[in-house]
Amino acid sequence: MGGLTAVVDAALVVDAFSGGRPRHAEAVRLLRSPVAVPALIDIEVASAFRRLVRHRRLDATTAETSLLVLAAHSLISRHPYERHLPRVWQLREAMSPYDAVYVALAEALGIPSRPPTRGSPGPPPPTATSTRSAGRRVPRLAA
Repeated sequence: MGGLTAVVDAALVVDAFSGGRPRHAEAVRLLRSPVAVPALIDIEVASAFRRLVRHRRLDATTAETSLLVLAAHSLISRHPYERHLPRVWQLREAMSPYDAVYVALAEALGIPSRPPTRGSPGPPPPTATSTRSAGRRVPRLAA
C-alpha cells in the first residue's frame, strides 16, 4: 500500500469504530486515508472493546462486527512489529512498549505518528515529555 499518511494507534481505531467516543469524527476522517499500524492492532482493539463491553459502554454485537470490519479495512496497512523491538527497548524509559512500537514504526516508515486519543497526549514526539514516563524525555531521533 503506497501513500501511507500516518501511523495510528489502537485508541484512535477504537474511537473510529465506537461512535460517541471522544474523537470519533477525527478518527473516522483519519481512517479514510491509508495508514500504517503494528500487526498487533487487532488484538489491542479487541482488548479495548472487551473493556468497553464489560463496562456497558459498547454492546458485544457492535464490538464483534467492528472487529470484522477492522480486519477487512483496506486502508490499514499492518506491519510486523518484531523488527522494531530494539527501538521499542531503547524507548523503555520514556513510554510503554505498546506506545513505543507505534513510534518505532513511524520512524522506520518516515511518516508521522498520530498520538493516541485516549484523552492523554499518548506517545510523545521525539523530544516531548511523556505523560506516562514520569517526566523522562524520549531520546532525540535522527531525521
